[in-house]
Formats: sequence, structure tokens, C-alpha cells
Amino acid sequence: MADINLAPIMQPITDAAAFVIAGLLTYYVPKAVAAFEVRTGIILSTQQKDTIRGAVKTAAGQIETLIDQEVMSVADVHTENPTVIALADAALRAVPDAMSALGMTAPSVAKMIVGAVDTGSRVAAPVG
Repeated sequence: MADINLAPIMQPITDAAAFVIAGLLTYYVPKAVAAFEVRTGIILSTQQKDTIRGAVKTAAGQIETLIDQEVMSVADVHTENPTVIALADAALRAVPDAMSALGMTAPSVAKMIVGAVDTGSRVAAPVG
């Protein structure tokens, strides 16, 4: 039986999946911030909102860089990875008041970070 190269078919699918995940992150982080403001009556400044979004995006970018440098693999991108947890802790420290008021913890921020990492374009095409 001949091997079939599915890379040309799978690449657009994985790219689309990464785009959808990024879109969901862009959609849900502002929703969480808005819910916080309604629930507490505390209005976060644009700077604080941008800091929360930026902390998650920065952590995701750092992981993508580690993957590109082959220090991490795509399989290492999960919420229990020590690097992901350390980056989640750093994100929490970036805006501690807003993050704690939102009830965010290292595991919940780690999930956001993992969701923001573009792994689709970093998976090697299958050999064949």
C-alpha cells in the first residue's frame, strides 16, 4: 500500500484551528474582564485590560519561541508543564489585583496560555 502525504490537506486545517483558538481567546478574555467589572463595580482601566491580554499573549509567544528553538515540543504545551505554570504565575503577578478579583489562578491562566499558543504551524509535516 502506498503512503499518502496528507500534509497539503492538514496544513490549512491546522492553520484554521489556530486562527479559531486565537479568536476565541480574543473573545473570551474581554468577556471575563467585563464580567469582573459588572460583578465588582470596579472598572479596570484600558491599561489594566491590555495588561491582562498582553500577559497571556506574551507567555504564549515565549512558549512559541521555545518550540521554534526546539527547547520545547508541541507535546510539552499543556497546563501541567513547569514552564507553562511559571509563565502563568508571571502573568498573575503582572496585574495581581485584577487577576485575583477575577478569581484567576495559575491553572486557569495556564489554560488561557495553552489556548493562545499557535501549535498548528509548528507541527512537522508527516514523512511520506
